[in-house]
Amino acid sequence: MKKILYLTLCFVVMSTAVLYSQNTDPKPLILKNNITNQNYTWEDTTVFSPRKLTNFTLGWQWAGPNKEVNKALHITTYQNRLAYPLQRNAIFPTIADSGGTPRNIIWGDLRLTNDGDNYGLGGISMHFDPTAPTAINETTPVRTGDTTGAIFGFTTRNTTIGTLNPSGVDFDRYTLNKNAPGLPSTSGITVLSHPVKDDNYVQSSTGGRDGNGHWYIAVNLRRSDTSTLSGSDKVLTIKVPYELANPGLPNAKDSIVFDSVAVTSSSGTNKISLSDSRGLALKLQGAASNQKELVITRDMLPVMGTTGSLSNDITISAFFRFRSTSDPTITNPSLKKGRVEDALSDEIVRFGIDVLYHGNLNVAIDWLRFETPFARELFRGEHDSILKAMVEYNVQIMRDSINPAKGNRNIRLQSFYGIDEPPMDQ
Repeated sequence: MKKILYLTLCFVVMSTAVLYSQNTDPKPLILKNNITNQNYTWEDTTVFSPRKLTNFTLGWQWAGPNKEVNKALHITTYQNRLAYPLQRNAIFPTIADSGGTPRNIIWGDLRLTNDGDNYGLGGISMHFDPTAPTAINETTPVRTGDTTGAIFGFTTRNTTIGTLNPSGVDFDRYTLNKNAPGLPSTSGITVLSHPVKDDNYVQSSTGGRDGNGHWYIAVNLRRSDTSTLSGSDKVLTIKVPYELANPGLPNAKDSIVFDSVAVTSSSGTNKISLSDSRGLALKLQGAASNQKELVITRDMLPVMGTTGSLSNDITISAFFRFRSTSDPTITNPSLKKGRVEDALSDEIVRFGIDVLYHGNLNVAIDWLRFETPFARELFRGEHDSILKAMVEYNVQIMRDSINPAKGNRNIRLQSFYGIDEPPMDQ
């Protein structure tokens, strides 16, 4: 559970706080009270719990006793699938009078109707940050001073050609210097490889878009100076190496073949502006036959107008598929369906990221990420409107369920609860 970022319905709340956008955090959704037709924000403490709780949290998960016991134990937090009328009608009467202290609700599931489906199936992503520790560290999981919350990095990170800046606008980026000593003139050198987690991916037997058979590899970066150098000179090459369960097979170690890759220039309509300050992204085009490299050139990186400006960050990506019953003719082998030890001999048990630097331009890398199509859409704001409607609907249910005649329970919404025990292919 800790190893994969599951973009289920908790995305709505988290998107205003911790999820990575392209350049800056997207603007918080503006919510509307469907009864009074007035707007309220995430900072409205008549609806939501404060972002920083001041009282000790004590409560139940999925269940709980009657109101008298809850009052005696000073229960402050209640979690259940309150989108369902049955659970809602059973749980709300057990919430004890608060005496002025807010009672926090963790709302399990997010729906558009009482009996609607949870939203967010397949929204899976794995985010890697070059500035994160080179090993998972549960004691000090983030780099000192980090502002991104990055905990998953690369076990191999070149510190001669690449730099973690001690301060400044590039503090949260990994910068690469084209004049660094030891940089090969043409072949390039590996600067990032072996992400700290590479074996936690699975797909369903049917694969396809909804079964984790379709993925993107994306990188967000920019020029780190005001250079106007252009041309098709290579700056970075990105590969996705994989390993099969049986190391004795001929193709036991190889690289993913891409279906499509980024266009070769960031000029004009080749780049798109994502909604709500999510930044720029290059469009995709069909890959060459058996193409296993995403090559990034000078022409693909917008010229920076002002040193340190974030407006020239750009996301560059490639799309690939794994073989499955939905895509039986795909070149890439099938991904495992469960645990590594249960994988078939010709299934991929792990895949990672290799980043080669060729020089030719000083660049700063913000992050690299594997993302399913649905996760990509979530990150890019393509589902904001329906998520907004779902939040409004569920918040209104909560407000309508609070009856002042039953006591001053002072209920507030703390968060939405996502999937904590998903199937292996989610």
